[in-house]
Amino acid sequence: MKQIRIGLLATVLLCGNLTISAQEAGEQFSIASLNVDGLPQKTLILELNADGPGDTGTARIGKYLKNKGYDLVMMQEDFNYHGVLSVWLEDDYKMDEWSGDVGIEGHDIDFFHLQNHRFECDGLMACWKNDLQVTAAARTPWTQNFGKFSHANDEMVTKGFRRYDVTLRSGDRIVVYNLHMDATKTVKHAWHSWHS
Repeated sequence: MKQIRIGLLATVLLCGNLTISAQEAGEQFSIASLNVDGLPQKTLILELNADGPGDTGTARIGKYLKNKGYDLVMMQEDFNYHGVLSVWLEDDYKMDEWSGDVGIEGHDIDFFHLQNHRFECDGLMACWKNDLQVTAAARTPWTQNFGKFSHANDEMVTKGFRRYDVTLRSGDRIVVYNLHMDATKTVKHAWHSWHS
């Protein structure tokens, strides 16, 4: 666990799998961020995410998070197994609004014009312990996306980021961002900027 000190108003950027334990004014709190890989393993006859965790693996993720008891949990790709995951957390946590799933069942899809289809979900989800308070939450989609049938199909969902204003038990406030970057061009561009 990495220890960090923060001020009264801090910004914590979460993406990828990460856990942080922080202390402010004697108060200890923890944040976990993880990609729960919630794309469906199979939709009708199409294999979308055959090596994904599915129901069984997602239940293990939920049980793990419940047992760890993190104060804040930021998740990415919380799509089709949301119910399996959230049932483990609903007693101890308040949750952000779920944006929905991806797949064919329950969606109005024009199969002759798949290039025009986009699922109006971002896969981002936040949970916070019942004794913490989120005073504001906002969802912001990226202004650019790349690849409907390439680049990991990033244009099929409405990717972006969410911002949360969190009041800790001590009354101190932090701002937390949860994001899932575009899988290829955005990451490649960022990698080249950081290493040039």
